[in-house]
Amino acid sequence: MKKIFLFVLGTAAIISSLSGCGSNSPTPPPTPSGWSYTNLHPTDYSYSVAGAVSSGGWIGGAAFKPTQKEYVSQPIIWKTPLAASATNIYDNKQIPAGIFAISNSMTGGFLANFGAYWPTSTADFPGMVPLESSALSVIYGLSNGWAVGSATELGTNPHTYPRLWDLTNSTKTDLTPASEAEARVWGIDGATASDPGFQVGEVSPSLHAALWKGTAGSFVDLHPAMVSGAPSLASAAWAVSGSQQGGYATTADDDHAALWSGKASSFVDLHPLKVTGVKNSYIRAMATGIQVGNILFSDDPTDSHAFLWYGAANTTLTCTPFYPQNSVTPQPWV
Repeated sequence: MKKIFLFVLGTAAIISSLSGCGSNSPTPPPTPSGWSYTNLHPTDYSYSVAGAVSSGGWIGGAAFKPTQKEYVSQPIIWKTPLAASATNIYDNKQIPAGIFAISNSMTGGFLANFGAYWPTSTADFPGMVPLESSALSVIYGLSNGWAVGSATELGTNPHTYPRLWDLTNSTKTDLTPASEAEARVWGIDGATASDPGFQVGEVSPSLHAALWKGTAGSFVDLHPAMVSGAPSLASAAWAVSGSQQGGYATTADDDHAALWSGKASSFVDLHPLKVTGVKNSYIRAMATGIQVGNILFSDDPTDSHAFLWYGAANTTLTCTPFYPQNSVTPQPWV
């Protein structure tokens, strides 16, 4: 059975696709035939969010208890698509932590002000990414012993560095291209023990979507010149799967979900024009042949629906909004 996972903030949810899709309407439709919706929210928590999923079906995120000091988040793993399987893998009510990535037997995210990673089978004190001098750090992506994220130096002149970490050898690589001042890296895929695979993100001040292959010098500018006949003002790549990258590109009027295949000229506009009233669309995660994210019907981030595409360059694009009944409104997760 092929599974497709979408996440609903406020109450964690998993959606498993057997077949069929929802209607092309901004009105929340009934659960489509062949789909199931499961509330993953742990009963002893007041708030939960699912932000990562592995190919084996493990889910990672964070949850809060109202009794915890200042609603300190705790890292949660769901080993099965059941609320009862939720496990706090670092139960420290004084230190905030959360999970943004899962790869094989490892999860990654943050612990206090630092990037952190945990084995999924233990609640031992997490490994830390190589310490950053006077910086905050966080892991956003994992692939076979490699991690990506950001390190931010504070002070009078704050600066954010895109990081690639080799967790096995405790080394770090700055992916900032020579042509840019700063960058952020959001995703990684295709890594092996000796090869970090592909990384995606965005660079500034140009505000262009970015692709790397392990070094700053490998930087590829994915920014499209035009989007639906209008000049593209900014873009970002938030997801990567194999040879494809996903994210968005913006015009003066709206943001359009974007799909690339390794270069700017491969840009495919996935903005669902057939859905009435859509203003902005974004790809936030992807697997082979599948992209997920959200669409907005206004500039209000709460006016958002989880969204699923089956899209690829030079193919017909099928866009299907899905909004489970009796759930909170899906919202962006970055």
